[in-house]
Amino acid sequence: MERGRVHPVDLSVEAPLPAYDGGPGGAPPSYQSIVEKIHEANETSSTPVHFLYRVTKILLNTAAVTAVLFLLLAVPVAMIVMGALYKDDCPVEPNIPIYLIVTASFSILKCLVDMILRCIKLHQEGDSNEQKSTTEKIFSFVILCFLSVFFIVGNVWVYSNYPPSDIVSDPNYCYGPLYYFAFWFMTSCYILLGVFFCLECCLICVAVCKDP
Repeated sequence: MERGRVHPVDLSVEAPLPAYDGGPGGAPPSYQSIVEKIHEANETSSTPVHFLYRVTKILLNTAAVTAVLFLLLAVPVAMIVMGALYKDDCPVEPNIPIYLIVTASFSILKCLVDMILRCIKLHQEGDSNEQKSTTEKIFSFVILCFLSVFFIVGNVWVYSNYPPSDIVSDPNYCYGPLYYFAFWFMTSCYILLGVFFCLECCLICVAVCKDP
């Protein structure tokens, strides 16, 4: 070997990227992996409804959506505070403060149950933990059904009294910040739902059109 001679390094072969193991120490899934999962769901789903369910589940399990859900925990706390402070300040519809308190309480409960489910999934071993997970999934689903029905009822209470009177002696009076807090909470739910489904449709289109 000649001294002082520099040998070129072959960079043409790329090392394979490490696979995401889904564990607590692993990196969050990339955009490409999400599209690949949706593409796989499209190939293996038996019906369009099953495919839509699997896509929704994939998106809800992403790190970004999980982080947003944790940040939104501040909203139920604000709902409880507003409902408790002004529970007697909405004669046009006394159920509006109650709606805020009940919805917030059950939303926090559902978030706690979902966090427990995630922990069980990470440390699941044996049939006993699987049975616990199934029980808590049913409980979480029941809470979700209740919140969905109560949300529809709350829509009637809030939107049917728009706009409320700002005269305290008027029977149609409702304290402005309380009413508009409930109003914009519901409206924001519809906006976020629309954005989520638009994102879902875009990812579905990308996954379906992607070459196998």
